[in-house]
Amino acid sequence: MRPLILATTLALAGTGASATPVFHNSGPNLSFGNLSNPQNLVSYVTNPAAPAAANGSIGGGFGFGLLSSVGADVEIGDVPDLEQRLQAVSDKLDQVTSDITVAGELKEDIDDLVATLGAQQYLLNVGVASHLPLTPMYLSGDWGAIAVDVNIAVQSRVSVLDGPTEVVLVDGGFQPKTDSALYLKAATVGEVSLSYSRSLFDLGGAGRLYGGVRGNYYAVGLAKTLAGVAVADEFQQLVEDELNKDRQLQSGFGVDLGMMLVGRHHRLGATVKNVNSPSFQYDPVGVNCDQLQGASQDSCYIAQLHADRIDLQETWVMDPQVKLEAAWFTADQTWLIGVSADSNPVNDPLGNQIQMVSVAAGYATRSWWIPGFRLGYHQNLAGTQLSWATLGLTLFKSVNLDVAYGLDTLRYDASTEVPRKVALNLGIELTF
Repeated sequence: MRPLILATTLALAGTGASATPVFHNSGPNLSFGNLSNPQNLVSYVTNPAAPAAANGSIGGGFGFGLLSSVGADVEIGDVPDLEQRLQAVSDKLDQVTSDITVAGELKEDIDDLVATLGAQQYLLNVGVASHLPLTPMYLSGDWGAIAVDVNIAVQSRVSVLDGPTEVVLVDGGFQPKTDSALYLKAATVGEVSLSYSRSLFDLGGAGRLYGGVRGNYYAVGLAKTLAGVAVADEFQQLVEDELNKDRQLQSGFGVDLGMMLVGRHHRLGATVKNVNSPSFQYDPVGVNCDQLQGASQDSCYIAQLHADRIDLQETWVMDPQVKLEAAWFTADQTWLIGVSADSNPVNDPLGNQIQMVSVAAGYATRSWWIPGFRLGYHQNLAGTQLSWATLGLTLFKSVNLDVAYGLDTLRYDASTEVPRKVALNLGIELTF
């Protein structure tokens, strides 16, 4: 049998992952978090009030992204020596022995590993996301500012549902058999957004207050499937069949609100995401199994077997979330330091809980030859509670490269440790 990790990796390679900017920060936002920065165009997709605040209450501006951000991220579960341990279990599942004692020892080894894997939220969580060329795009003037953005992202996650193992008689010998399963969830989310923002009040020494509203049209596809670990070789084909089904994208509409107080050296902002809580349905699993055939039928029965662990008819709700930000900057707005935080956890399309807090600092260059840079520290206060550091560079005032490196590590083998999270964004944007 091929190793389970190989089957899992191949399955993910065809599906990609990540999320909309709600869950995967685009471009320099990977380093800044939810911190608006007037010299970074993609920061305008954070707070709906940001486009008007970027150019002040008078005058105007125009900007767009040639390809403002293409990004990818990978997270791995907290299972040391994962590949070797999965290979060992795969080998044991293929062993047939005439010694019932040996078979019992194999059963104990399998139970120990699948229990460890089942305790993790996921084995792999990987992804890609991109903005449509020329977006985000904004235009501002004395009347306020409008901003348009179009992006698409795909997320996928593989986890293990651990089940009991028993010793069965096969060809005159004994062999361990487990009900444990590989569980894939995948989501595609397309988003088209239009925002309007403007100056509301001049509060004197406290600064100027800006407000904004954004409407988001979502096109969402959600899928999930299961396969027994004993048939991991068939997992890739099962995933391809599931994702290639002729399913219609679901439509939804969300509303975001934003406020921002901008002074000579400070910014204070708040955003309420998804005020109206749009929701989307997964295709049901574990239903009408007798009407299916082959691997699809097996997957259906496996879903029924784990009905106490998974939602057979699942709904993803984009719950409201308040995002807060505060920053101090120099008068020319080239140097900035700030913090941002989510007030409550929300679920991404795959059920991963997200509640971010970030601390970041940066220099936004005004030179074509001196690069800008930014540094950040970020932690998810919910779900996996992973933390990571980020570094970003801006070259020629337009090319942005940002990387994230996980501070939580995993032992790959006896001498090697790897970060549990890595991410990368690359983009080009122009402002006038």
